Amino acid sequence: MSKEKTKDNIFRKLFSDKDLFKMFLDDFIDRDWVSEIDKDDIEVLPTEYIDLIGANRENDIVYRIKLDDEEAFVFIMLEHQSKTDFLMPFRLLEYMTRLWRVYIDENADESENKPFKLPPILPIVFYDGEGNWTAEIEFKDKVKHYEIFKQHIPNFSYKPIVLNNITIEELIEKGNAISLILAMDKIKTVEDLKVIKQLKEEYWEALKESLKHSNILENVALAIKHLLLKVNVPEDEIEEVLKVFKEGKVRTMFQMIEEYDVQKVRSEEKAKAKKEIAQKMLRKGIDVPDIIDITGLDKEKIEEIKKEIGQ
Repeated sequence: MSKEKTKDNIFRKLFSDKDLFKMFLDDFIDRDWVSEIDKDDIEVLPTEYIDLIGANRENDIVYRIKLDDEEAFVFIMLEHQSKTDFLMPFRLLEYMTRLWRVYIDENADESENKPFKLPPILPIVFYDGEGNWTAEIEFKDKVKHYEIFKQHIPNFSYKPIVLNNITIEELIEKGNAISLILAMDKIKTVEDLKVIKQLKEEYWEALKESLKHSNILENVALAIKHLLLKVNVPEDEIEEVLKVFKEGKVRTMFQMIEEYDVQKVRSEEKAKAKKEIAQKMLRKGIDVPDIIDITGLDKEKIEEIKKEIGQ
């Protein structure tokens, strides 16, 4: 399985967790109604529901929410690709009308009556690709001559959440499990790890409280495993790191991760230095057995270096 496919699966699993999803809404959707719902008001709809509305995307998620004893839907599209999808406003409109179609069919008898109303839908695009998200946010901006025909053309806006525009510092300020996961997704260098390592004790205490539910713990562990592979932790050491995490020693875990990445950098620098020494020795005509003895490189590597320098 490719790294991108693995990432799709991880994020779909994470965003399908009701506790993590509620944290996500609290952190990124600044609406009064968000604070009024709790986990029991939230239902993640099965993959078959996605198929039913014709999205044909494994990494899209539909939630049904109880809002003042009425239904509402949240539709999340998880975008991991490197470039912006400029047809996004139209694609979302398609999925929204299909979602309403399913709702009408499920309430066939009531839908014939005048008091019947369609449930609201909040469309969200979560984008963690490179660069900014530059597609139009309002549907009207995708239609020619909208100003002339605006009375006859539908309009809506979706909520774009662009991970690249949110700093690691901004994420960790939120102090919960979903913010930790998103911060980990942004980690690219040892310097990024240092930002997390230097967090105050209050953050770790808040995070431990956030991780009390075992299902959250397991899902965050899944995201951590993806990070460990990304920052070059040897696979045979991953279980040891996860064990430390599950014991609640999150700060210690990040210190371990930093050590692993620093070791890899040092190893790469050492290998580069050996290669440069071998190149100089070959150019001076020193015998291969002597180069092997001094650098510790094997014969195959020396032969490869010889070809690179044209010998």
